[in-house]
Amino acid sequence: MGAAVGYDRCARPNSRLKLFIQPKDKIVRQKDNTIAIPNRKQDDSGQDISTQGTRPESGRYRLQVDRQTKGYFATLEAAEKSGLVIKQKYPKLHVSIYDGAESTNKTVELPVT
Repeated sequence: MGAAVGYDRCARPNSRLKLFIQPKDKIVRQKDNTIAIPNRKQDDSGQDISTQGTRPESGRYRLQVDRQTKGYFATLEAAEKSGLVIKQKYPKLHVSIYDGAESTNKTVELPVT
């Protein structure tokens, strides 16, 4: 019966190699360091459900306050109306509407009285 010879490196850097000898018929496999990834969650339609905190886009226009997206709107009028409410309450904030299809920004201004 022969012996299997193998080498094992310690976890610390600059450490010496350890020699281990075991009978050939009892070779023990080293622990595998792979990470098991769980199955992705799917909804009823078969599409993957995002496990991250991302929101799916639901409109062409994005309402941005100080360059942070606060909401999505299907129409420009709805986005302007919501942006004007924020601008009237907090006039010092920079409120704009980003059009995702045309890649343009429109700044929301208070009406001049």
